[in-house]
Amino acid sequence: MNIPNVVAVKRKDGRSPRELQEPYYIEFENVSFKYPGSDTYALRNITVQIENGQKVSVVGQNGAGKTTLVKLLTRLYDPSEGRILLNGVDIREFDYAEYLALFSVVFQDYKIFAFSLRENITLADSDNSDEELLTDSINKSGLLETINRLPKGMDTSIFKIFDDKGTELSGLRATSN
Repeated sequence: MNIPNVVAVKRKDGRSPRELQEPYYIEFENVSFKYPGSDTYALRNITVQIENGQKVSVVGQNGAGKTTLVKLLTRLYDPSEGRILLNGVDIREFDYAEYLALFSVVFQDYKIFAFSLRENITLADSDNSDEELLTDSINKSGLLETINRLPKGMDTSIFKIFDDKGTELSGLRATSN
């Protein structure tokens, strides 16, 4: 399956986008955000720096702004106030597709397609031939053993709509217990 790449958003001023350089660090600099059409802040005056390799958990009550924070980080929205920086440079200065490739986000409203497990996992990657990366990702998710027990492993279809030997999601969950 081949899904076309996201078209890079060009800078409004016509200048070339900045190059991404490792190691990365992210900084929210006094970031506030209101959803379009709202007068209420979803986030207000967020200032935090996340260093390369640092692990961060974002916790809070429903509606606290956790998903909004991630949507800002991945440029699904731009801050109403303040800036988000990557290595000290405003994230809007980078090529959007290159910047977005730094992240792997699964929102709580994710979708599962009636394809194989492999295709669902690699859907956004037009060159999904890296078997080692795929296996490593599944292993890190804690599902490698479960998937290996399925009749076709990673090539097992999710749902039975196109494949009678597919697995229903609830069945996959049950086998992982």
